[in-house]
Amino acid sequence: MRVGSIEPMVSVAGRRVPLAEFVADCLDPAGDEELVAARLTFLAGGLDALRTAGAPRWTQVGLAGLAPRLYPALLDAVEQLLADGEITDFLFTHGSPGMRVRFAAAPGRATQVRAEVRRLAARWRRRGLVTEAVPGVYEPEAHLFGGPESMRHAYQLFTVDSVTWLRHHSANSCGSLGDSTPAWVVSLRMLRAVFEGLQVAGWEDRDVWARVRDIVGGEPGPVSAELAGWWDGDEELLARLPEPTRELLADHERRVAPVLTRWRTEYFATDLARVGPREAAAYHVVQHWNRAKLGPARQARILDALVGRRA
Repeated sequence: MRVGSIEPMVSVAGRRVPLAEFVADCLDPAGDEELVAARLTFLAGGLDALRTAGAPRWTQVGLAGLAPRLYPALLDAVEQLLADGEITDFLFTHGSPGMRVRFAAAPGRATQVRAEVRRLAARWRRRGLVTEAVPGVYEPEAHLFGGPESMRHAYQLFTVDSVTWLRHHSANSCGSLGDSTPAWVVSLRMLRAVFEGLQVAGWEDRDVWARVRDIVGGEPGPVSAELAGWWDGDEELLARLPEPTRELLADHERRVAPVLTRWRTEYFATDLARVGPREAAAYHVVQHWNRAKLGPARQARILDALVGRRA
């Protein structure tokens, strides 16, 4: 490998393997079942076939008639599945029929995860947390984030983002945070950590906000100094945050920082990159706001405050 170059890697049987090493071993009959299957897939269809075959196996369920108590129940289930190694990633979005939850099974665990998600959905119906659970197919938005190599990092970000929002919504449903910490405040501080992790700094963040406006639409309105202050990290404003919110944001930053470092070094800083960090950040903001349950009016106010402000 040349000095200063980045060695191509490939995901095989749940592991990251140097591409050259994998190719050299492709005629070796030894290895576990998943590794041998990956070699045969590569020989038959090339790298694209291998990447498609190695993609996470997603289980999606649409949930209708959501009760506030669903958030802590879903949070408990997701954290347990992640801790047990049953799933590698998780994300949720609000939308028809109410919420869509998506679980990426760990290698070899797709059947078990599908069965567990069905059991969870049935339990939530019995407890009155949802009125209906509708199976569905998740179609990843890989083209928005630069393809499969980028998406594996995006999914890790979505997982941290989704779990953090489940914690926030759960706390509000139980009254431990309450209205003293609006979702838009939590959102601005979470997104600030994401932008910094992607090294989007100075005037570059205004480009991200402009891209978000292009995606969600809306016309410029009056600027809010308070909104800009929350984004910039005004110390007087930050001092108002209650301790549970501080802990939530600190945990989010701790979890998201290594994810973003890997995304930068293993995708954005390589020849594989097809989109830049600002474009990826813009699409993340849209999904992040959906999870935050921020309506169009609040989104517009945030964009008004941040698109045209001075650096």
